[in-house]
Amino acid sequence: MTSNAVLAYLLIACYFVMERLLRVGDKALSLQAGEFDRGSSKVIWISGLISILLVLLAPILNANQMGDWNSGYFGWLGLLLMVGGLFMRY
Repeated sequence: MTSNAVLAYLLIACYFVMERLLRVGDKALSLQAGEFDRGSSKVIWISGLISILLVLLAPILNANQMGDWNSGYFGWLGLLLMVGGLFMRY
């Protein structure tokens, strides 16, 4: 496993810890949309599920050499996007 992959999994773990710490109160811990939601909760949950599915599929795709671009720049770009997303969520 590359250092990019290890960092990516650590950032995913940071996301789950951060979500648990940021969501305070019974209403925030509920998965049901509030009155001011305007559909963003569904979009966030769907994108989160797709992301988890892609994380699970990535090792299978790499083992079959599908999507392996042999460039470290894409890995670092992905990590930069993950960090940016964490900061934006915070």
